Amino acid sequence: VVIRLAETPAAGFGPVERRLGALPTVTHVRHHVTDDGDPVLSIRCDETTATLDEALAVLREARAGIRAVQVKEPSLEDAFLAATGREFEEAETSATDDGAAS
Repeated sequence: VVIRLAETPAAGFGPVERRLGALPTVTHVRHHVTDDGDPVLSIRCDETTATLDEALAVLREARAGIRAVQVKEPSLEDAFLAATGREFEEAETSATDDGAAS
C-alpha cells in the first residue's frame, strides 16, 4: 500500500510509522519524499483491506491529509527480495563474482 500525503504529519513520521508498524498485518513501513516534495508512506502487509482501513484511521488521527492511495501487488522481484534479503541484480552479481573466483 502506497499513501501519498498532502504534507508531513504535524508530529512527524516517527509516531505514525511506529503505530503502523505495530499493526498485526504490517510487515514493513517506510517513508520518503517524492521529487515534487510529497511525503509518501509505503506499507508492506499480509492483508491489504484490513491494513488500509487501519492505516487510514492512524493517518486521520495524526491529522495527515491524504492526497492519493495506491494498492500495489507484490512482484516476483519483491518475492525474491523477501525470500533472500537481497535484490535479484545483487544475487546475479554475487553469483558471477563467485563463479569468477572458482
